[in-house]
Amino acid sequence: MQYDLIDLIACPMCRGNSFSKSVIREEGDNVIIPGHGEHTYTDSNNDGANHDMKNGILLCNTCGRWYPIINSIHILLPDTYRDEKKDMEFLTKYKSDLPDIVINNGKPFNIKVLEKT
Repeated sequence: MQYDLIDLIACPMCRGNSFSKSVIREEGDNVIIPGHGEHTYTDSNNDGANHDMKNGILLCNTCGRWYPIINSIHILLPDTYRDEKKDMEFLTKYKSDLPDIVINNGKPFNIKVLEKT
């Protein structure tokens, strides 16, 4: 997902348009991203505007829902259309690379929900 596209999206649940992003960098990726980890996105004129985010998440700053970015495609679906199994697999696979707020308190799914079952 190109960083400058974040200006054009809104959360499908609350319609908020302010997102934090967390980039997942895997060995062998040919992605050049200034810095890594959790960043708050502000505008498309930053250094990362023309770079592509291969894997990561968008976290809605309004309602706290997270949305995966897989192979540069952002999966922005309302809760009722999300696949819990796939989302939990994504969280489990990238647990060490994602912010604690997503792992422990993310909406609509998080690792704590998995541990309780």
